Amino acid sequence: MKDELRQALSEMAAHPITFGVFAALGRWLLGDRAGGLRALLAYMSSSLLVAWGASYWLAEEVMSSGRRSLYLLLLAFVAKDVLIAILTVAQQFGANPFEVIRRIRKALAGGPDS
Repeated sequence: MKDELRQALSEMAAHPITFGVFAALGRWLLGDRAGGLRALLAYMSSSLLVAWGASYWLAEEVMSSGRRSLYLLLLAFVAKDVLIAILTVAQQFGANPFEVIRRIRKALAGGPDS
């Protein structure tokens, strides 16, 4: 019974959903508690989505389970910020696509945005 419980808990700890939940709770506690339940749900949904997708992406990579867990946790932790950045770029692209492409090329080349 004790071994079965230990195995079940270790399987739950290695699941991407666990990383997403803990990353979302951490982000919410560190940052946006003023947003209340709505902010918590935003962090949960983005972290769980990114943790789920990243787990499939990292499954193909050859690395240790500890490194895979670290990457999954980091990606889930910054998930909302990454999704907001993608949405912002998409909105700007809709308004003026050539300017966005020019700014992205300058940023990738390391030049200042002016």
